[in-house]
Amino acid sequence: MAVYYSRMNEIKLLLFVSKSSLYFQETIDEFQKAVDALGKDLKLEYKLVDVNDDAEEFEKFKVPAIPALYFGEATLIGQMKSAEIVEFINVNK
Repeated sequence: MAVYYSRMNEIKLLLFVSKSSLYFQETIDEFQKAVDALGKDLKLEYKLVDVNDDAEEFEKFKVPAIPALYFGEATLIGQMKSAEIVEFINVNK
């Protein structure tokens, strides 16, 4: 599972990406903006998973497409803007 709750509002995320994608840097930039914005109120931990380097993790989560952000049982798939990521996390926390 990609998210664990604790008394300290700790949130764990998995972001599946492909470094060979044309959109890799844009995805990382938007994700970092969201992490920076949310980090003011929440303790965020995340793991970037390159599907080319970690096929086992990719298959374990049955990732249908990339980029994909896993947060507990919720998944956000496709190119995402930082505001969408923030809203996704806030709605699902």
